[in-house]
Amino acid sequence: MPKADIFPCSCEFDGVETSLICRNVKRQSDIDQLPNRTEDYQFDNFVLQNSTISSIPQQLMLDKSISSLLIARSHLKQLFQPIPGTVNDLEAVRVEKVSFSNGVNWSQFRNLENVKCLHFQKVNIPSLNEDFRKYMSKRLIILELIETNTSFIVDNAFAAMEELIDIRIQNNRISQLKRMSNAQEIAKGADLSRSTSKARNLRNTDPKEQKNKSSNKILMHVSEWRNCIRRARRYMS
Repeated sequence: MPKADIFPCSCEFDGVETSLICRNVKRQSDIDQLPNRTEDYQFDNFVLQNSTISSIPQQLMLDKSISSLLIARSHLKQLFQPIPGTVNDLEAVRVEKVSFSNGVNWSQFRNLENVKCLHFQKVNIPSLNEDFRKYMSKRLIILELIETNTSFIVDNAFAAMEELIDIRIQNNRISQLKRMSNAQEIAKGADLSRSTSKARNLRNTDPKEQKNKSSNKILMHVSEWRNCIRRARRYMS
């Protein structure tokens, strides 16, 4: 572990993965200085909780080869502080109970080409608009939007995502999806059947019904998402 003092952050190793965990951060500089303060160490996960900062610097994801980003119970101006070039290691983004002053800007995902797992819960995301269709990783496997106030999804939002097999949209304002045009789309959690170019009805899942469904039935078929969930739930419980 780094010898330098990285307070209010800390490093944890569970025998398999190393996580860089930051709690109760109030200064953006504490996050911006992490690449230097953590010396040459690499991390599997970056966790931010109960914090108020401007954004997550993509440079941190790049320098530390972070594959899983977890943010909970925090306030940010925007999600990412973009950099030139591509961030290849980041595969999972999980955001829960987070507010953004400038909203969620999908264009900030333009250089995150390897994101496979995307989960937002209790985050205000009015729409999956044209920027989502244009900039979101084409390698996305599973998308979860839970209580995100989402009321609009642009036509063909997932058309280029050939690996996408599960869309879970719960407790939102979506009543109908049109022209999905991706035969791989299976929204089991949202009761959306395999899509064609025809419109499909999307029922918001009743929490009582959802409680009785085991997500393991889905996860056993997607090793990447199983790893994402395992990493996330360790810190989000």
